[in-house]
Amino acid sequence: MIRSLIFLLVLFTACGSSAEPINFAQVVSYETQQASATTEPSLAGIQGRIQSAFAQAMVSKKSDAMQEISGELETLYKNKKQNLIQYWRAYLQFYMAIFHIQAGDSDASEAAVDKGVEWMKAMKKKNSEDYALLSMLQGFSIQFKGMRAMFLAGQIKKNAETAIAIDAENIRAQYVYGSNDFYTPEKYGGGQEAEAYLLKAISLDAQKVANEYLPSWGKEEAYELLIKWYIKQDDLEKAKEQFKAANTEFPNSYMISQLAAKLI
Repeated sequence: MIRSLIFLLVLFTACGSSAEPINFAQVVSYETQQASATTEPSLAGIQGRIQSAFAQAMVSKKSDAMQEISGELETLYKNKKQNLIQYWRAYLQFYMAIFHIQAGDSDASEAAVDKGVEWMKAMKKKNSEDYALLSMLQGFSIQFKGMRAMFLAGQIKKNAETAIAIDAENIRAQYVYGSNDFYTPEKYGGGQEAEAYLLKAISLDAQKVANEYLPSWGKEEAYELLIKWYIKQDDLEKAKEQFKAANTEFPNSYMISQLAAKLI
């Protein structure tokens, strides 16, 4: 559902492509933070709540439900200042940005995604999840940046690489890297790594340990892009193979089901 709504163009350059040095001792573990988060009812099932609020907004054309969650998270963050809470605030901004651009308000969309980027960039002791989300937010924002897109492209790739360097088994890190390569035009070096990273993503568990306070997105989105990749390559056999697997795992997925017509 997410990627089907995004008008995304990522222009990669070789500049700044290497992952930044990581002090693993400083990385914040969300598995540790979620223990205290369980005392906050508004964080229970937060990812699903955000996605449901977004779906409601797309139908009603009003973002009231998302704004309500935004207010809750803002209050929580003021009280606790935890990275995990800030992560979900930024994740919500991603959906806000999609909502606004679908409503034809590019300025509001840019402002929404830029706020998420700002929060994630300022976050201290970022972990793999944080770098993956930051890269995805920047990938969406690049459509608004004009000549600055060339500079931002290097940051997007660097952050995706850093996410993988911290945790190569993080499905969201693998998905975001593959997604960025998927949307990069061939003349800028894109399309060389998307298949490998998306295949890696769908091979991973959504979460290492099931936890409603932590991120679990990425696999459905990875399946969608992988199927699109094979369609783009005119390899319908592999596209159908992945479609079958995706449909088995996500039988109610809108983003997967809408690809069926392209496989005939």
